[in-house]
Amino acid sequence: MATSGDTHAPGHPTVRFLTGHATVLLRLALYPESRVRDVAAATGLSRRSVQTIVGDLVRGGWVVRRRAGRRNVYSIVTDRQLHPHEPDGRASVGDLLQILPARHPWRAT
Repeated sequence: MATSGDTHAPGHPTVRFLTGHATVLLRLALYPESRVRDVAAATGLSRRSVQTIVGDLVRGGWVVRRRAGRRNVYSIVTDRQLHPHEPDGRASVGDLLQILPARHPWRAT
């Protein structure tokens, strides 16, 4: 399962169960004043990928971005449905944030 450029030890799978969108959303939920480069470093995604994902999340209504001086501050819309265009998409962003256990790396310590 290893891919080129893999930084994991040999023999360790590189499976990720959370999408890039989910990891960025969770990171912004914990650290709403994060810079794109900080989110990229924390998630292992490129800066460009994080910029694209943040744009997707803002356009989709899951995240609100506002300026605070020279920086962006992000607010998560916890009552927004994960699948807003599906009639049975009842799970919300808040539900996703509650799924992860307290010891999960995306939770603040």
